[in-house]
Amino acid sequence: EFGPQSAWGFGVTAGFRLRGLGRFTDNAQVKRYYSHQGKDIFITSGSTKELAAGVFGVCAIGGGAEGWSVVHMGPDGDAADLGGEYYFATYEEALTFVKELIDLMVV
Repeated sequence: EFGPQSAWGFGVTAGFRLRGLGRFTDNAQVKRYYSHQGKDIFITSGSTKELAAGVFGVCAIGGGAEGWSVVHMGPDGDAADLGGEYYFATYEEALTFVKELIDLMVV
C-alpha cells in the first residue's frame, strides 16, 4: 500500500479521486498547477529543474508508471523528498499528501 501512514502518523486515503477528474490512464489531462492555503504545488514530469524555490512538486517517476514522489524546493534550489521511502500510486494521492503537509504547517 502506498502512503506515509507509519512514518507520519496520518495516511492518504487509498483510491482518492479529485472531484470531477477521476483517474487517468495517461497524464495528458493532468492539471499542472494547484494552490492550497497560499502554497504553490506543481505536477512535473519527474524533473525538479522547472520548480522555483519555495514551491512543492509532485513528480512522476517513470512517467507516472512507477509512481509519484513529493518534493519541496528549498531557498537554494535544493529538492527535499518529503515522502522519504514512500511513493504514491497516483498523482491524486501524492497531491492529497502535499495538501495534508501544508495543513500541518499552516496551523
